[in-house]
Amino acid sequence: MAHVDDGFGAGRSGAVAVAAGRAPAGGHGGGHARLLDVGPLDVGPLDEPERDAAVQLLARAFRDNPLNTAVVGGRARRRLRANRAGTRAALESARGLALVLGARRAGALVGVLVAQPPGVHPLPLPGVATQLRVLAAQGLRTARRWARVHFELERAHPREPHWYLDMVGVEPDAQRRGVGRALLDAFLARVDADGAPSYLETDRRENLALYARAAYRVVGEERVLGVPVFRLWRRPGGA
Repeated sequence: MAHVDDGFGAGRSGAVAVAAGRAPAGGHGGGHARLLDVGPLDVGPLDEPERDAAVQLLARAFRDNPLNTAVVGGRARRRLRANRAGTRAALESARGLALVLGARRAGALVGVLVAQPPGVHPLPLPGVATQLRVLAAQGLRTARRWARVHFELERAHPREPHWYLDMVGVEPDAQRRGVGRALLDAFLARVDADGAPSYLETDRRENLALYARAAYRVVGEERVLGVPVFRLWRRPGGA
């Protein structure tokens, strides 16, 4: 599923069925925020040593999104724990198959994007050991609810070959500073080079205008666990 705050938060990063998150509100202190606002952005493939930092970032970015809150519930700390397990599993499944981009500022990772090229969706499940770790971290109830989210959204997923914008998360302290847009622009450059359409989902109505500026159009709305989830499609080249 795709989401954004200043940029984007996208994906279904949850349980074994790897489900969704969105970029949150919140912050971690003014000094840290100023650090993440210094210098130009460097967007490129996520490096292997950055993987753990990406897991932590995505967990924070999706913590307070509506669907994530509906699925996991509980306190913020519990949602962070559940998100770490889910996003770690999602990145494991994406390894070698999906496009994974990182945005860096002043040497710090401030945003992550995961997208599946045509013919790749759905990604394979992670290994059994990873699935068991996710189940232990999230609990059976949350795993079942993520499976329900996955089922509901898969029913409406387009069958036409396309790029699927799975996850985009921006560090909360770096939101509304162009990070999400920079990641999206880098992703769409690849999509347009392929001459392919693109698809995403978001549970944040406030993100629709941002996606509209990138030539995405709403093609449907699902209500999952009581949360409105918007489905968006972008034609080849943004036509």
